[in-house]
Amino acid sequence: MLETWLINQWDRVRNSLWFIPTLGLVVSLIAAVLMLNVDATVRAERIPAISWATTTSSAAMATMTTLAGSLVGVTGVVFSITMLTLAQTSSMYGSRLLRSFLNHDIAQVTLATFLGTSLYCFTISMGDPGR
Repeated sequence: MLETWLINQWDRVRNSLWFIPTLGLVVSLIAAVLMLNVDATVRAERIPAISWATTTSSAAMATMTTLAGSLVGVTGVVFSITMLTLAQTSSMYGSRLLRSFLNHDIAQVTLATFLGTSLYCFTISMGDPGR
């Protein structure tokens, strides 16, 4: 009985619209924290082969903040189009087609990519600039 309930709950969570975007957010947050630690440990100035990659912390922060802001706008457009599609699908064709649409991962992966990249940029730009 408990096993059936757990399988049912997992199926419900897995088939929701926000499962893959949530995973994307978690992965991007972990990646941002790891990259901040790598940046604190490995200094690009000391490696001659990648000396072209060095920049000031203010320039890097400005770039990441601009990129994050623009990605939030793109994510809003993608989310709005997805919600519009879902609303029209459910009203015109019924809930069976809506469940079929939610099982396709393209919209979820797109949201995960844009949301994850935005969170990554925000996290990196809020990192300690004194490192």
